[in-house]
Amino acid sequence: KKQQAIVLKFLHDHEGTCINQRAIEELMHISNPSVTSLMRNMEEKGLLVRRRDAKDARSYRIEITDYG
Repeated sequence: KKQQAIVLKFLHDHEGTCINQRAIEELMHISNPSVTSLMRNMEEKGLLVRRRDAKDARSYRIEITDYG
């Protein structure tokens, strides 16, 4: 839950900015699979949404929801 709070604060502070999963990896100092799991869990709770990046189909853009 602490990791979720850190991610939500980061997304809130950077709302309107294109944030990708790599930025979350760097913020949290954790591996891609760990971030993927964290993002999936937070998305299932309705805290954020992940959308494929139009410029790079391998990458996700992360956006906070109203609930988050």
